[in-house]
Amino acid sequence: QRRNPLSAPATQRPDPASGHDRRLNMSASPFSAIILAGGQSSRMGRDKALLRWHGLPLWQYQQQLLKQLGCDDILLSHPHLGIADQHPDFGPLSGLQALVPLCQHAHILVLPVDMPLLTPMLLEYLLQQAELQPAHFHNHALPCVLHNTPELITAVY
Repeated sequence: QRRNPLSAPATQRPDPASGHDRRLNMSASPFSAIILAGGQSSRMGRDKALLRWHGLPLWQYQQQLLKQLGCDDILLSHPHLGIADQHPDFGPLSGLQALVPLCQHAHILVLPVDMPLLTPMLLEYLLQQAELQPAHFHNHALPCVLHNTPELITAVY
């Protein structure tokens, strides 16, 4: 079974915005996270996951944000840095198809790599809203929290 190196639990949870280490355990329930970074970046002209934000590549910045929230199961959809999409030209659903079966927890926070302005408070709110049903912000498909169920796995296939 394929595992992503980002899944290792962190003992220190850096605050990506400040550069300082701080521990947070905001989410009451454990959750998995998928960072979607498998796109072609054709409009950008280069790999968005490698663009720097506050001194870090975007994929690492998002990883640190998720660790700050207490996530211990982080998967990266990326052809070189993480797990490649099985069908690279099919957009975010292809990343979900490859990674949802690998998620360890009942809730899955799905986060695009190119949204570095998301805050821990916003994502915590989204996680709280998803306790009973999947959640996303009004008029925005991402980020979202999915429930890791057999129906979800069937839907992404």
